[in-house]
Amino acid sequence: MTNPANGIHAINLIVYKIAESLQASGYPEPTIWRSSPITTVANNFDKLYFPSDSLSRSAEGSSEAIAKIHPLPQRR
Repeated sequence: MTNPANGIHAINLIVYKIAESLQASGYPEPTIWRSSPITTVANNFDKLYFPSDSLSRSAEGSSEAIAKIHPLPQRR
């Protein structure tokens, strides 16, 4: 969704504006890191505490707008 090769997206505009503001304030150039848009059910739902019976977990409730978090380290 935020890959610039896929066209302009509002999230990209926000990310670039933040990067420009940081550089203008004297911070080093930030690195913009994008991971694969494909993620696990655990990262998309379980770690965000979606109930197991949530409509969002079904094909009818899924969309690109569902939040994605990056893999989190496992607790020991």
